[in-house]
Amino acid sequence: MGKRVHQIFVFSGTGNTWHLAKRMAELLGDAEISFVAGFRHDATVLAQGDTVGIATPVYAGGLPALVKIFLAKLVLRRQAWSYLLLTNGGMPFGAGRQGVQILGRQGVEVGGVFSVRMPDNSPSHLVRMFAWRRKALLARADRSAEAVAEAVQERRHERSAGAFPWVTELLHERLLARFRHPPLWADAQCTGCGVCREVCPVENIVMDGMHRPQWLQQCEGCFACVAWCPSRAIQVGRFSRGLPRYHHPDVSLEEMRGVRRGTSLKRFSQEGTGVGER
Repeated sequence: MGKRVHQIFVFSGTGNTWHLAKRMAELLGDAEISFVAGFRHDATVLAQGDTVGIATPVYAGGLPALVKIFLAKLVLRRQAWSYLLLTNGGMPFGAGRQGVQILGRQGVEVGGVFSVRMPDNSPSHLVRMFAWRRKALLARADRSAEAVAEAVQERRHERSAGAFPWVTELLHERLLARFRHPPLWADAQCTGCGVCREVCPVENIVMDGMHRPQWLQQCEGCFACVAWCPSRAIQVGRFSRGLPRYHHPDVSLEEMRGVRRGTSLKRFSQEGTGVGER
């Protein structure tokens, strides 16, 4: 049997899932990573990989709205093996089951569902997490990527059953509806640089005539705008001033700007090194 080509589709706001997808690609070799946000929402997506992974955070106990739309348009090659890689700051609840059901309606059988705990990016949660705890979580996540990559190489049918899946069934859509109109705003420290607009994975931010950000109606609640603002000017409600901000320490702003640039972002060689953007 010839060598396999691996394809990973990723949604990421603050870089947790993007970092994990990169780590997976390095471990698998001959892998290509594509940002979900780069694809048209009204067009079928034909995956070319022998293994196809969808790496996504869990928001509001379920999958981001854009990821659900993407999964409903995804078509795999015959004999391709697919898996879901979920990152979450708490529990995945029924997010894995949600993805399996959507892909099942496309005739795609999901071979594996893997869940990896990573730091929560909400300022209110960050204030309760010590730096050593974040560092430990990140180190554990990298070790988890090794185990997941091994399972993908072997095409092991593993499904991490999320606890309390009824949370997703009962509350996910209600919570997502609240995310559509988040209490996000820019304080007087805003310089009008536009970084928030550049990193938003769903193009939900526009700059007004005063070069200040305005949020539209399709927010995913990823907090990318909060995390990447160089002035820490974007606030969540009334009580986030002075609270910590978080993005993955090994992910750069330039990488996250790629969320809205093209689709095929990076390919990794068999030796596991990045060999360029497309």
